[in-house]
Parts: sequence; C-alpha cells; structure tokens
Amino acid sequence: MPSRKITSPSWYWFIVALVPAMCFVFIQEANAENWTNLRGTHSIEAELLGIWQDSAVFEMPDGRRVTVRLSDLRSESRIQAHELAKELAQGRSERVKELQELASALAASAPDPLPKPPAARPYQPPKKDAKAEDFLSQIDRAVLDGHLLAVYEAFPPSYRKDIDTIVQAGAKKISSHTWQSIFCTLHQLGDLVVTRQQWLLSSPRTKNLPPSQLDQVETNLMTLAGLLRDTLNPDAVTLEKIQTMGFGQFLAERDEVLAPHLAQLLDQVGAVERRIRVESEEGGKAMVHISSGTASTIEFTLVEGYWVPSILAQSWTNKITELKNSINEIPEDSLWQSYGLTLAPILDVIDPLKQATDATKFHLAMEEIIDPLQSVVTNNAALIGLSIDLDSENKEEMEDQ
Repeated sequence: MPSRKITSPSWYWFIVALVPAMCFVFIQEANAENWTNLRGTHSIEAELLGIWQDSAVFEMPDGRRVTVRLSDLRSESRIQAHELAKELAQGRSERVKELQELASALAASAPDPLPKPPAARPYQPPKKDAKAEDFLSQIDRAVLDGHLLAVYEAFPPSYRKDIDTIVQAGAKKISSHTWQSIFCTLHQLGDLVVTRQQWLLSSPRTKNLPPSQLDQVETNLMTLAGLLRDTLNPDAVTLEKIQTMGFGQFLAERDEVLAPHLAQLLDQVGAVERRIRVESEEGGKAMVHISSGTASTIEFTLVEGYWVPSILAQSWTNKITELKNSINEIPEDSLWQSYGLTLAPILDVIDPLKQATDATKFHLAMEEIIDPLQSVVTNNAALIGLSIDLDSENKEEMEDQ
C-alpha cells in the first residue's frame, strides 16, 4: 500500500492532541505507585494519600479510597509508604509555611522592598542656538521624562541668575519653624502613606471609595506620596541649602531622585507632549503654533541663544525688580506662614498613625483623624487633578463599623 503523507495541518492537530494525552499519562504514572501484599501474591497500583496510625490510605485509579494495614504489606512497600508519607508531610508543611508568609505579607504595613518607579530616561538639556521647534520640543520631552530641571535650564543664563537670586531672597524670609511645618510635614506625610500603604488601602473607608477615586488613591496618590517622601528628604533638602545654593544647582542635585516619580505621575494623569509647529523663524524671532487641548500662536525671541516668549522677554527686567522689592518689603516669615498654618493639622494626626502597630489600630486611628485631614488632602490633591473625598457618602456606614 503506498504511504500517505500527513499534511502540516494534520501534524498540528496530532501534536495538539498528543501533548495533553502524554501529560495525563505521565501525571498518572507520577502519582500512582505499586503496592504488594505481605505474601507477594497480589499487587495494586494506587496513590498514597497518607498514613493514619498503623494503616495506609490509598486512592485507587477509579477514585475509590481503601485502607490497608501496614503490617499486611511487604517490607519494600512499607518503606515506600513511610518515605512517601514524609514527602507528603513535608509538602504540607511547606504549603502551610507559604500561606503563613503570604498572610504575614498581607498584614504588613507595606511591601518589602518598597516599590520604586522605573528609572527616568537620561536628561538632555535644551541646546543653545537650536531651531525654535527643536528647542521647545526638547524641553517638552525632558519635562515628560520627569526632568523639572529642563524648565530652569530653558531660560537664558542671565535669567537663571535672577531666578537664583529671587529664590534665595524668598528662602531667607522663612524661619526654621515654618520650614519644618511645611516641607518636613509634607515629607512625613509622604513617608507615612508609602510605608503604611497596605494598611491604608485595606481600610474600610478606602475600599468603599467609588472605583474612580480608589484607582486614584492606588496610583496617583501613591506616586505623589513617593515623590514627597524621596524628594523632600530632610537630610538632603535643608533650609540652609536653599538659602545659600543656586536654585539650578539644587534642582540638578535632586533631579535623579525627582525625575522617576514626576515622570510616573505625569504619565498617570495623561500628560502628553504638545504639538509644536513653527510658522516662521527669522532674525531671532519665531512665530510658534502650540496645541495641547487648546491651540495658540506665540511669538518667541532668541535671548542669549535661548528661545523665550517675547512677552516675557519684554517684561523680564521689570518683573524681577518688582519681585525683589516685594520680597524685601515682606516681614520675615509672613510669606510662608499661611501655608504652614494650612498643613499644621497634619502634625497632630501623623503620630497616631505612625504609632499604630497593626492594620486594625491604623484603621481606627484613620477614623479618629479623618475630619482634620479632609480639607488638607482635598486641597492638595486638587493641585494634581485628583478629586479624593475622604468624607464620602459612605461615612455613616463607616462610622457604624
């Protein structure tokens, strides 16, 4: 009889059918063992389920379970039964350990190690004397990559010196107490959210938020908390440093830490690169059409090799002079006091949350301090487009619990 070739589709379905069949056979063979009676006259194939007192419990191929006294088995079968029983016991022990570790991880205040955002793309500073479109696009890409430094370095060198002067002058109007109440409080709040995130997310109040708000807590708020925790580290961000160091140098020092968090946050809120089209560029002037939701045409002027909106270039010197005069006239510490007073309630609620030793105590502490936190969280969340309402319609239900 002539041989018949199997076409490719036939081979395909043959293999699809063969693989699970072979797996089934191997699994059956792996689980089943041969057991022989004391006289050696009869053998069965069955899976050992365990040893109970002086008997072995087997599962037959048809699913029936039978119990056989160990003394009725040959010595080889008895040894085999004890060895398999040890393996089964060890497997159960390991599974119990896995479950215990899982329960411990779920009960922990935060994952270990703490999750970190992916590293930001390397920073490319704006290039001097570049074409207007290339210059502006480079700034947009750098900012979306989390490099706030690009905004500072997009200014001409003389403008940057003015910015450094203004920042230093404003910082010198801040007292150490106000600095602590603002920036250290924000750092502590970020640290609390990050290091207690599993307790925060497992609280009844959080879990009963509407889905959209719960998603914001799990993404945007966690990212913002990480940004505050890492970028406002008190050891690296001191009042003395702000008062004496150039603002650009300070941003450059913090860029590696700031960029990953900021890039992740911008991605979460849906920030996209603007569409930039240069309509004309001649004699140090450029008309640029920029669209991002809304569209506008802006005139840019080349200043010291850097493109600046013409309206800003025309008013820069006067604006800087006005700012310097305003700062000089402001009484010490009055410039930032209102912000310190806004954040002051947080100091009263952070300690009880930090002192909570388990999820239940943390949840109870949350309920006791939720009202003082409500206005602060809502106001600050609005700055990045969040709409978190901790005092939602579920409040009465939560209080009952």
